[in-house]
Amino acid sequence: MKKNKSTIILILVFFVGLSVMLYPTISDYVNQRNQSRAVASYAQDVDNMTDADYSAYFDAADAFNAQVAANENALYRPDQLTGYNETLDITGTGIMGYITISKIGVELPIYHGTSDSVLQIAAGHLEGTSLPVGGASTHAVISAHRGLPSAKLFTNLDQLEVGDTFTITVLDRVLTYEVDKISIVLPTETDDDIKGIASLAQRAYDRAKAAVPPEQRGSVRMSVSCAVFVPKAQTPFQWDGQISPEETLRRVGLLKRSVKYKAVDVHYHDPATSFVEAVMSRGGREVADWVEAAWRRGARFDAWTELFNEEAWTGAAEELGLDPAAIAQAEFPTDYVLPWAHITAAVSPKFLARERERAAAGVTTPDCTFENCSACGACPTLGVDIELQQEREGKEAAPAANPYRKVVHPREAEPPCHPDQARQAEGSTEEEAIR
Repeated sequence: MKKNKSTIILILVFFVGLSVMLYPTISDYVNQRNQSRAVASYAQDVDNMTDADYSAYFDAADAFNAQVAANENALYRPDQLTGYNETLDITGTGIMGYITISKIGVELPIYHGTSDSVLQIAAGHLEGTSLPVGGASTHAVISAHRGLPSAKLFTNLDQLEVGDTFTITVLDRVLTYEVDKISIVLPTETDDDIKGIASLAQRAYDRAKAAVPPEQRGSVRMSVSCAVFVPKAQTPFQWDGQISPEETLRRVGLLKRSVKYKAVDVHYHDPATSFVEAVMSRGGREVADWVEAAWRRGARFDAWTELFNEEAWTGAAEELGLDPAAIAQAEFPTDYVLPWAHITAAVSPKFLARERERAAAGVTTPDCTFENCSACGACPTLGVDIELQQEREGKEAAPAANPYRKVVHPREAEPPCHPDQARQAEGSTEEEAIR
């Protein structure tokens, strides 16, 4: 009897393990079948429509896109637009068309909106952007997940290259697009993180409101300021590109929509100025010519938003044949020779690369003035030891254990670059040299 029970348990364990192993494959197969059925159903409904129906739907879509073009706040205030959910919804299911990417074998229905329920099974159209029907001055944003265990969706999107094509089919209109730029969004920030900022702001507002007398609570306001990440030289993120201005506006829009309190104001740094900052931060000698050309076109005090002259920078780039986006948004491998590689800030590139990996994993590096040496390379490079040891939690911190400790005599160190400085150092005492 015991033997039979053991056999049954082993069989159950086997089937559980097999089910877990096969789940991604089976789930993706089922999802693909559902996607194909949705696309086929949509195509059948389109075939049953008349030319007058086509014209009516496209006219409504063009009218909606005109709203988007006329409203500069459309991306982060889509609630100001009317008729979104009804436009192009010919089946009543929310499908407005489908996207086909032949190179990676993808054909996905495109639904209105980018809710979790949509993005778990298909592609979604970002509310506040133009509907994908073509036309001048229209910019449609289509989103889909990568790396879901239950569905491939856009998992293989990284296989696309500049010059590849894909199509978007809406009613009887097939629009062909060519990939002209690829931007990589840092994986360390997600939409959930952005929603978390909104939640934190609202909790802070609740506490601030509770801290004042009831008669003053109506006057309590809160301001949330955010800025675009600008990759800096000699930092762990020097190899990572900046997100595009379009992605910046999408995230700002998400933050604004996630903040439900009218008394909480959301402010953000102009993406265009941050873009220029990123080009200056990551570029080489070619950026100097760009700055001069922009200056000749009237760029002055551009760090102030009210004085920023985007046309001057755009025109300067065209004049020089420079692609600023390629500089600001490109992602490099950690062995890539960066424009500032000939300059050292004492901290080693290996340490920066390791910190980049730790940041992606959400791991914090301890402060070496309180704990062990993190092997950044600064101390042996500069010939010094850690001396900053502060009190922490009311107790005197123990000296940091530095395996790289090396006391370098001033005359053993590298001589100053200038000959006069070298002669001055040779004639000084040890005490003076240390000073």
